[in-house]
Amino acid sequence: MRRSLQASLELVRFTRGQIVAAPGTAVQHAYLPLTGLVALLATGPDGETVQVGLVGSTGIVGTPVLLRETQWPYAALVVVPGEAYRLRVSILLAASAQDAILQRLLFRCAQQQLQAMAQASVCHRFHSVQERLSGWLLAAARAAGTDTVAVTQDLLAQLLGAPRTVVSRAATVLEDRGLIRQQHGRVRILQRGGLRAHACSCGTPFHDPPSEQYADRPPRRSFG
Repeated sequence: MRRSLQASLELVRFTRGQIVAAPGTAVQHAYLPLTGLVALLATGPDGETVQVGLVGSTGIVGTPVLLRETQWPYAALVVVPGEAYRLRVSILLAASAQDAILQRLLFRCAQQQLQAMAQASVCHRFHSVQERLSGWLLAAARAAGTDTVAVTQDLLAQLLGAPRTVVSRAATVLEDRGLIRQQHGRVRILQRGGLRAHACSCGTPFHDPPSEQYADRPPRRSFG
């Protein structure tokens, strides 16, 4: 069954700033990123957004469909461009119903994402913007496979759920300590080890690995 499922996968390219899903719209496709990074954003009653999850090459954008949700409960915004497999949810659900191993893998992804969302609420409550910013930059750099991340302070404020002025101050502190350099909508990490020391542990699965070198190639997706 997993081989037949692979035959239904469509390779798509994600561009920076692309909205893959909007809250309240019908869930028609699931996305399995190969490279890049997608932020899951919750919207408050005042219209402001905050990041509640990050999906990279080990996750799925579309786990609500596994819980039989028919509409997206959040927005999915591409923050690091890359490629992904797109699959119609009807095909995914039919395949998982006939393949117990695939079903367990999918529900494991959904469970991990729910745990990450719960952790995000704790992170926003107890960790400083500087800690969250450091962790986010490490996550984005690893997903991009480079020390330079294309991101504006306006977008960082949106993702971190903090005023732009607060994000700007936190970034300036990191820059003054020689950990990053900001220039024209880009942030370059100068010292990954130092930045890790300033980051909270909530985003550990997405953080830079202990090695000082990024892998030449991102992990490839497989259904086993």
